[in-house]
Amino acid sequence: MRGLNNAAAGLMASLRLVRPNERLVMEPLPTPRPLPRWLWVPACVLAAVVLVVLVWWSSTADTRALRALPVEQRQAIYAKTVQILRDTCDPAPPVSLRTLCRTQAELASKLPECDADPACGALVRRHLFQPRR
Repeated sequence: MRGLNNAAAGLMASLRLVRPNERLVMEPLPTPRPLPRWLWVPACVLAAVVLVVLVWWSSTADTRALRALPVEQRQAIYAKTVQILRDTCDPAPPVSLRTLCRTQAELASKLPECDADPACGALVRRHLFQPRR
């Protein structure tokens, strides 16, 4: 059986000669062994943990990207965002601008400069938690 791969060699080894007066009995192929039951629990727990970590990691990606920006760029973004919130969205935005105000408030909330400014926190809360239709 030189030159045959393992699968072909296994197949050839299972062939045998059947005589005319002998019945052909088909033997089932050996089934692969299933995983032990005790292995399923840790595998499921590990899969759940990996899934939770991936969801958390992807949901915080934009915050990490904003915090990784140089300080000057981040401060410019913060100043422009707060200016838009104060000039366009305060005291209460019209219905047509609520989406803009909400996205600007979400952006401001992800910047560390807003964490340090209590006025920014109040401004962001005012626009994030407006009723929706």
